[in-house]
Amino acid sequence: MTISMYQASVPRLINVLKNLDKILDKTQEHIEAKKIDAACIIDFRLFPDMFSLVRQVQIACDAAEGVVARLAGVEIPSNDDGERRIQQLKQRIAKTITFIEGFA
Repeated sequence: MTISMYQASVPRLINVLKNLDKILDKTQEHIEAKKIDAACIIDFRLFPDMFSLVRQVQIACDAAEGVVARLAGVEIPSNDDGERRIQQLKQRIAKTITFIEGFA
């Protein structure tokens, strides 16, 4: 049985991004329940040499767009990386999923 590059990448990337979106939903629920400053969570690092949560989401989206764009031979979309709220990160994920779903 053979699979295409599309089958090996696009559905998997969409699944990962949707899971990341659900994690952000849980994060927002936690922020609201515990009345935490969202900036603390956005800038949080599990270890000092890690990127912050916001940067990790940006990298996940950039990587997914980059893989699909390279496979399709199209230009990789550019993003301004200005997200500072959970909702903005969720919008970035949704935009990335929409881009990826545009390929067959």
